[in-house]
Amino acid sequence: YDSEYRYDANPVPSLQSIDGNDRVIYIGTFSKSLSPSLRINYMVLPKPLLGAYHQMFSSYSSPVTWLTQEVLASFLRSGDYTRHVRRMCAAYRKRHDAFVQQLSKQFGQKIALHGQGAGLHFLLEFSDGVDADRLIQEARKAGVKVYPVTPFWSVSEGCPPNMLFAGYSLLNEGQIQEGIRLLKQAWALVLCNT
Repeated sequence: YDSEYRYDANPVPSLQSIDGNDRVIYIGTFSKSLSPSLRINYMVLPKPLLGAYHQMFSSYSSPVTWLTQEVLASFLRSGDYTRHVRRMCAAYRKRHDAFVQQLSKQFGQKIALHGQGAGLHFLLEFSDGVDADRLIQEARKAGVKVYPVTPFWSVSEGCPPNMLFAGYSLLNEGQIQEGIRLLKQAWALVLCNT
């Protein structure tokens, strides 16, 4: 979905779209662009693999109802999905920009922001010596949700202790402003000691 929600540049082409040798399997989901509850994913196989796929998975049955699949197919064919993604991209861009602006206004250079220009969340990096777990606890006390990055590291011991995730896709611009203001208050003691 980072390729669908890019704010500063054109979408990055998929590897499958630039593969001239039929060697790339393209896998995707509609969980970020439509709804997590839809639970529909897709896979585009190179033609040489179709026979093997049908042979290996001939008894596989999709848990997604036929009607749901047909409605989604109609949504895609009509062009409504493309229009939906464009509208959501414009809405998420406003939230993205509000987050960047408010974070800069409230924290200045105390936080390095990674992941600008695409996606639905940011990776926040603090100066050395700042414990992200403590920041997460203080944010939670203030009623703001931020998340550890450890679950996304392949080797948790290699995960930097001074990084966390913050998302913005479910918030409006006012909630983003208020949330970052609350974070500044909650993190004041922790950040002034570094």
